[in-house]
Amino acid sequence: MADPVVYEADKSEREFLHDLSNPLAIAYGNLKILASKLEADQSAIPMDMIVKKLLKAVNSFERANELLDKRRIFIRNSSEVA
Repeated sequence: MADPVVYEADKSEREFLHDLSNPLAIAYGNLKILASKLEADQSAIPMDMIVKKLLKAVNSFERANELLDKRRIFIRNSSEVA
């Protein structure tokens, strides 16, 4: 039978990676769409759409940074307890 402590740590790590991948995928997708449209025709996208896509990417990166900060604190606190 699997060690429950190891299972919980593994589950926690999977959840963290899943939560982290979402904002990164959103940022990547928005930047890729924007780059590809601008590469094809720089006048094809109105400025407000460019700003909207960039802000969505920035917000997603900020969310990823928040998740990483929380994980660092969790790991630091866990190592201090051990």
